[in-house]
Amino acid sequence: NTTLCKISLHSHKVVVYRYEGAEVHTDEVATITVERGCGPRYGEFAPNGKAFYLINEIGSRVMHYRYNAGKMTLCEETSTLPYGFTGENICSDLHITADGKFLYASNRGHDSITAYHILEDGSLAWIECQPSGGKTPRNFALDRTGRYLLAENQDSDNITVFAIGADGRLTKGETYDFGSPVCIRFFQKTAF
Repeated sequence: NTTLCKISLHSHKVVVYRYEGAEVHTDEVATITVERGCGPRYGEFAPNGKAFYLINEIGSRVMHYRYNAGKMTLCEETSTLPYGFTGENICSDLHITADGKFLYASNRGHDSITAYHILEDGSLAWIECQPSGGKTPRNFALDRTGRYLLAENQDSDNITVFAIGADGRLTKGETYDFGSPVCIRFFQKTAF
C-alpha cells in the first residue's frame, strides 16, 4: 500500500489517496479539512513520519498535524509573520532539514523566510524571520547537508544563498542574478 497526499488548491482540503495495486482510493480518514479561506498550498512530513506540516498560502500560517494510525490530528497553528506585521502577504513554500530539527517557510509580500525549531513533540518554536534577499520568494530549497538554504526571489530576478547555523538561524551570503526563478531543486550527480 502506498499513500499519496494531494493538495487541492480550489478547496479547503488536503485529499489523501491510497494506492492498492493498480487501484486508487480516497482515504477519508487521513484527508485534512482546513478552515475556508486558508488556502492550503504545500505540506511535508518530518523525517520520522510522525508529524506533517502544512503551509497555508492565504492564511500565512503553518499547521502541525500528528500522523498516527492513518489519521491526521491538528496539534497547532503558527503564523509565518512577525508580530505586528499588517501588510499583505501570501505564503509559498516550506521545507524541513534532513535531520528534522528545523522547518523554514517563505512569505511573499513580507518577502522573508521564517525559521522554526522542531521540538521533541513536533511542535514549532519560532527562531527568526529573515529577509529573503529579494522580492517574492516563491520557492526555496535546502541542500542535502542541511548547511544551506537557497531562496528564489521571482520578482527581483535573483537567488540568495543562506548558511544555516547550528541553531537554525540564517546568515545571508551571495546573491546571484537569475531571471524570474520559480523552482529550485538539488540533484545528485550521476556518472554516465
